[in-house]
Amino acid sequence: MDCEDQTHALFKKISDVIAKPIFLFNPAFSMEMLCREVGSNVKYVSVVINATYGKNFKTLINERRVREGARRLTEGEKYQSETVEAVALSLGYNSSTSFIIAFKRVMGMTPAVYKRLVQQRNRQL
Repeated sequence: MDCEDQTHALFKKISDVIAKPIFLFNPAFSMEMLCREVGSNVKYVSVVINATYGKNFKTLINERRVREGARRLTEGEKYQSETVEAVALSLGYNSSTSFIIAFKRVMGMTPAVYKRLVQQRNRQL
């Protein structure tokens, strides 16, 4: 297996692991846990994440969690009555504050503003 094949195989393993809610939404999910799951080391996993996603591990995980949080805050009756704190905890954040900070960094606004804008847009449709 050449270097490109190895990189692709490692990328596939990484993608498979971070797509699983049991890992992605686990508050203890870390680079070390990811490395154990894919059978590689921090250096190689970091290189593959940076090269394929164009960001580091923490940014990648926060973006995935925030996008799921945005979906939960605005879609489906299952999450309609949940607070921002409940959504944050279900996504693996240890507090609503860390979720709000990550959400604002990714989405450009707080979860409350995002939810209000989506609700206003939906009423206009």
